[in-house]
Amino acid sequence: MMAAVMLVGLAGCRTSEADHWTARQRPTFPVTGEVTFRGSPVAGAHVTFHPREEGPAAFGVTDDDGNFTLQTYSEADGAPAGDYTVTVHQSQPLASPRKSGEELFREMESQSRTPARLRTTSPLPKSALPTRYANTRESSLRAVVNAGEPNEFSLNLHE
Repeated sequence: MMAAVMLVGLAGCRTSEADHWTARQRPTFPVTGEVTFRGSPVAGAHVTFHPREEGPAAFGVTDDDGNFTLQTYSEADGAPAGDYTVTVHQSQPLASPRKSGEELFREMESQSRTPARLRTTSPLPKSALPTRYANTRESSLRAVVNAGEPNEFSLNLHE
C-alpha cells in the first residue's frame, strides 16, 4: 500500500514530455491562401512557410482550386507571427506501367536477391513548377504573418 502511494506521488511530480512540447509552442494565427501558376490554380502543391528567424515552419497542401490552409502544431492552426520565406513544390506523378500482381511479386523477389549496392532505384518525382520555388535560397516568395489580422496570401508563380 505504501509503495502504491509513493508511485502515485512520484507520478504526480513528473511533467510529461508532451507538456514540455506544449509549453514551447508559440501562438499561431490563421493563414490561408491560393497558389496559381500561369494564372491557373495549382492543385496538390506543398506550401511551406520557413521562418526567416528562429521558430517552427508551417505547411499546407493546396486543394483542387489552389487554396491552402497552414498548420504548425495541429490541423489548420496557422503559423506564428513573423517573416517567412515561402516554398512551393508540386510533384508530377511518375509514369508507371501497369503490372499484374504476379509480375510485381517476381520483381520484388528478384530485387530481394540482388545486393543492395546493385539495385536500381526509382527516380524522384520531378517538380511540375519551376524548381526555384521549392528552394528557400532561391524562392522570391516572402510572407509576413501578423497577429490578430487576416493573413491571406496569393502566391502567383511565374516561369
